[in-house]
Order: sequence, then C-alpha cells, then structure tokens
Amino acid sequence: LVGLWPRPEPPVVAIKGDAILQVFTHRQGKTFAVRDGAELAAGDRLRFVVLPAGAAYLLVASIDGTGAATIYYPYHGDQSAPIEGERVEPTGSIELDAAPGPERIYALLSDRPIEAAPVIARLRELAASGADAIRQARPLDVPVRAQPSLGFEKAQP
Repeated sequence: LVGLWPRPEPPVVAIKGDAILQVFTHRQGKTFAVRDGAELAAGDRLRFVVLPAGAAYLLVASIDGTGAATIYYPYHGDQSAPIEGERVEPTGSIELDAAPGPERIYALLSDRPIEAAPVIARLRELAASGADAIRQARPLDVPVRAQPSLGFEKAQP
C-alpha cells in the first residue's frame, strides 16, 4: 500500500552509531510515532524508517501472538535486501491484521545478505515461549550486525 504521509520526526535517544528502528502508524487521517509497548489496532497502517549505522543489508520481520512470522521488507522476500544511506525508508506500508496479542518487529541489519528462513524459524521459537517473550526485546540468534526491535499490543474490538 502506497500513500503520501508527512514525515514526523520523533525524538530518538540512542548512542551515536547505533542502528535504530522507527515505526510510524497512520490511523483515521493522523500519523504518529509508535513507541515500544504501544497499543495499535487492526487496520492501522505501519511504515518503517531504519537508521542502519553503516550496515549494507536489511530484513524487516515480525512475530505476532498467534506465532505467525512475516517478512515485511523486502515484502515476503527470501533474503535481506541491499540498502544505502544513513536513513532507509522502505516504500509502501503494511496494514495490521486482527491477530490477537503482542507483536514484535525486528530490523535485522547485516554486512552480507541473510536468508529469511532461519529468521522465521527463530521468530517462531520466540513465539513458542509465549506472549511475554514476544513483549521482551530479546535478540534473535541470527548472524547480524544489529537488530533493533519494537513491540506493541493489538487492541481487540
């Protein structure tokens, strides 16, 4: 899904040189930054901004409360995509489904391409440990330079 949104710049606190994942949502005509632990709803549209700290490849993946793992960038891709620059903003947006429980999004940054299949396996292992494991910012056991993540809760209708 593609749309034009204003580019809000949330305050970011990080150590200089750290990779950063920023997530924005668009709901009812408004765009706002998503903070870790925020409550979002089915139908909210998400966009990602990554400050890669020099990494050459990016894979954005998530795990939800039902154990469903998804590759968001490159969308349903088999491996990470090459990136350039100090700020990466993948085109388009994703629309949240109604899956219950927490969801955690990871920006996996590396110097070489990484395959998506092992990432999906690690995400499913994380989900098998329960909702609290998804809520915590646990690093995945994958060969990457950095893996900033952000978790949120899905509001139930």
